[in-house]
Amino acid sequence: MVPGARRGALMDRSVLITGGSGYFGTVLAARAVEQGDTVRVFDLNPPDRDGPAVEFVAGDVRDREALHAACNGVEVVLHNVAQVPLAKDRALFDAVNVVGTANLLVAARDAGVAKVVHTSSSAVFGIPDSNPVTEETPCRPTSLDGVSRSAASASSAALAEAPRATAIAAASSTAAATVASGSFVANAR
Repeated sequence: MVPGARRGALMDRSVLITGGSGYFGTVLAARAVEQGDTVRVFDLNPPDRDGPAVEFVAGDVRDREALHAACNGVEVVLHNVAQVPLAKDRALFDAVNVVGTANLLVAARDAGVAKVVHTSSSAVFGIPDSNPVTEETPCRPTSLDGVSRSAASASSAALAEAPRATAIAAASSTAAATVASGSFVANAR
């Protein structure tokens, strides 16, 4: 990820974390707050009371109006919402992972968000020919989860190339390993 310019040396960055009440979102929120960022969590469920002080916005990525409101006034979005493999409903995977991601990207663009980091999953790789996977590893998803997340990543890439684009970076599940050091949140700057 390429560091983005901040508006002013003394200004905190405003960060929206979708799926911010889940495990990974909670870790990201804690790191962002530690770094002095103002954090807004967008999730179906409220964050844990023992977690960092954040603004909570209840919502669903399938709700365009809720996403537009959540993106208002935000500089960076860390997008972590995804339907997980426990669900076997193809329509739900597509509605949340593909359409929901597209809804978020449009809302972020319309709100003038400077950067969106889209967290994906190793499921997009299917069964890779070799490990570790890299940015050059071909995506050959074999599950509904992998197919929908691969399609969401393709939407992200397409929108990043569009006029008036918001800077979009994709992060695979291996990014979770870098969160412990705080470099993931720091690099989203």
